[in-house]
Amino acid sequence: MNEKTVTEWWKPVRKVKSLGANNYFRSKHKRTAIRSYTLMGWASTREMGCSIAKCGEDWVEACRYYPPGNKVNTKMYETGTPCSGCNKLEPCDTGLGLCGSEE
Repeated sequence: MNEKTVTEWWKPVRKVKSLGANNYFRSKHKRTAIRSYTLMGWASTREMGCSIAKCGEDWVEACRYYPPGNKVNTKMYETGTPCSGCNKLEPCDTGLGLCGSEE
């Protein structure tokens, strides 16, 4: 995947604080730039597939997520102590403070 594309998708979260402290995805977020960030950062999403194509002089990159996130009135992720929900299948990555691996 194009690193620049991913960086662009995550930019809105630095500028928009609209998810609030409880990180709920609301209907008002559906058609905003924040939705690309929330799709990638959704806690229950386990798979992501992307494609890239040249369109005239530009490049277009699109991704699909499974299971998809951005469910209205749902938390993007649970807050709490890093790695507190990890298990043997998804061990703690202590460097990131997240469960799972990079595979």
